[in-house]
Order: sequence, then structure tokens, then C-alpha cells
Amino acid sequence: MSCALLLERLDADRCLRAEPLLEACEVIGSLMRDLDRPALPRVDTVDSMARRWVGQLSAMTPLVPRRLTEQAAATLPGLLADAPAARLVHEDLHDLNVLAPLEDDHSRSDASDVDRPGGSPPRGWVAIDPKPVSGEWAYAVAPIVWNRADEAARASNLRTHARLRADIVTEAAGLDEDRVRAWTFVRLVLNAVRAADHAPASDDFRSRMIALAKAFTD
Repeated sequence: MSCALLLERLDADRCLRAEPLLEACEVIGSLMRDLDRPALPRVDTVDSMARRWVGQLSAMTPLVPRRLTEQAAATLPGLLADAPAARLVHEDLHDLNVLAPLEDDHSRSDASDVDRPGGSPPRGWVAIDPKPVSGEWAYAVAPIVWNRADEAARASNLRTHARLRADIVTEAAGLDEDRVRAWTFVRLVLNAVRAADHAPASDDFRSRMIALAKAFTD
């Protein structure tokens, strides 16, 4: 059987982290539209992974507020029961995993983007380091919320700041706002619970996950 590998030249020194935050969120959402495909067989499913998460959330730890773990555990079954048809999802799609083409490729990328179906990411941004799962894109918004910690720390209102990130991705990707917020909350709590197993080395990360999770509670 013959095989071919299609490569695209990218600029390793220019990731989406260098762009303004809100523009980066819009690009992430556009990439979700561009990458959207039906789920493939033999790819891990969010549903199967969630069986492990239930156990992690049920193992109470004093390092994560109990109300958060209980709310996440109660939210998860509803998300899985009402899930839309499975898609092939990049579960680690954030601004460090998005690169620009090399300068001499910009004109080609811009020209080819004009007629691409579903809308294309501005300026030819390309996602890298795929971590594919079978699920829904609402599940994949969380990484752009928990990255760029310095900018979150400078926000005058963390709740507004964190939700705005998610909302921009949601609008650009055409996702359901309630499902995005629910999945983002669950993934933030899971991060906090996992970080608790590595305390005190991960205390800063755990505290940040808890603060962000609280921003997605009503």
C-alpha cells in the first residue's frame, strides 16, 4: 500500500500567543469550524474517558472545594446524555498549538482561503499537535480559557474575562453557549482535582483552576 504525507511549512517562531487575546479566541473558534469532521473509529471517546472522570470527581480532596467537585459530577451525566453526534475534536486547541505559515507562504494561504467551505481562520493560521478525541467541539473550548495566565491575573474581573474568552470562541465556532460553559467548568474542576495529587508543586496551577471554575458557576 502506498502512502503520502502532506506537509505545510509553518513559522515555529510565530504562534497565536503573540496575537491579541480576543483575536486569538476568534481564530480558535474559526479553526474549530475549519477542522470539523465526523468522528473516526478507534479514536478515544469523551464518553469513555468520562467513566474515569466520575471516579476522580468522587474522590473527595480537601484541596478542591467540595461544592465544585459535586457540581461537576452532577453536570457530567447530563452533558453526555444530551451530546450531539460525535465529531473529530482537537482537545488541546489553544494559542500555543496554532502557528502561522512562513512569510513566503502567506500569499498562497490567503488566496486558497477565499473559497474554502465553512469559513477559514484569518491570516492562514494552522493548528498543530493534534490530540484527537471523539466528542463535541464544546468540550474543546476550555484550553483557551486556562491558558495565558498572566492576562487572566491582570483582569479586573476574572469572571467576565474568562467567560468572554469562551463566548468569543463559541460565537466564532457556532457552538451552544450553555454546553461550552458546562464543559469548560467540568474540565477546569478536573484539572484542579488532578493537580491536587501533585501538591504542593502544583498549588499555583490548582488555585488558578479553582478560580476559573468558580467563574463558570452561576
